[in-house]
Amino acid sequence: MVEKKTHEANRIQVHYSATALQPDSAHLVPKLARETGVDSMGAILQCGESRSDVAIDACRIVWGSADGMLQSWDQESGKMICLLEGNTEWVTTLAVTPDGHRAVSASANGTLRVWELEHGKTVQTLKGHAHRVSALVVTPDGKRAISGSYDHTLRVWDLATGDYVAGFSAEGPVLGFTVTRAGRTIIARDKSGGVHLLHLDIKN
Repeated sequence: MVEKKTHEANRIQVHYSATALQPDSAHLVPKLARETGVDSMGAILQCGESRSDVAIDACRIVWGSADGMLQSWDQESGKMICLLEGNTEWVTTLAVTPDGHRAVSASANGTLRVWELEHGKTVQTLKGHAHRVSALVVTPDGKRAISGSYDHTLRVWDLATGDYVAGFSAEGPVLGFTVTRAGRTIIARDKSGGVHLLHLDIKN
């Protein structure tokens, strides 16, 4: 049974929560797909941990490793542009901003770092998760990063200031999520089987 909610949690509006593994919630998939325009709902429902330690944009490839090393490579020439130095924890997931100027990395200790890719310098360190980060995206406008963690929370960060601006608590570890092109709607999956349709109510 789909539970419809209208309350806000830290400026994230919860529109739907459901247990995806229950037979009577199967209709949630086409319903959410129609209302949000997201066509990857099947992947969200079936995903295990959503993680990638490689991020690719039009010009470069950024990858991280279990020893904490991060590197940026030029796609066309195949040459390394720079080392991203300062991280010492296992890199669990990565994302690159749409303009290709910055990357966000997440680590096993729950810390996120924002990197300036031209010189490989850390410009922000984002702290707040109590467990490792399992999923990470940058919104299409490049202004925010969204992270999901084994601490059962999803967090929204302002990339300009490094501030934590909104959050949502799930019933279990957040395994994966997707964000609509407008960057205002998030569909998240947690380990308990819950699927959550969330709307960001953030000014500017």
